[in-house]
Amino acid sequence: MASFQTALGLDAHSTYALPGFTSTTLPSPNLHLTSSATACINKGLPTFVAASGELDIDDQTRVQNSRVDIGADETSY
Repeated sequence: MASFQTALGLDAHSTYALPGFTSTTLPSPNLHLTSSATACINKGLPTFVAASGELDIDDQTRVQNSRVDIGADETSY
């Protein structure tokens, strides 16, 4: 990933890692983040500001612990 980013000058803030979902088993995966989901927890845009009334998949505030998580689930870890 680092070579790609350097060569093309793209995706400077992208991550290439397992997201740390609770379960990816089909047909009903659990896309909540585990406490060890270091690739996603507090890794969203530092400048992200949630729109009024914007909530995650569990109807919780989008930003907890000062920075948004990547994905639809916002953890409180």
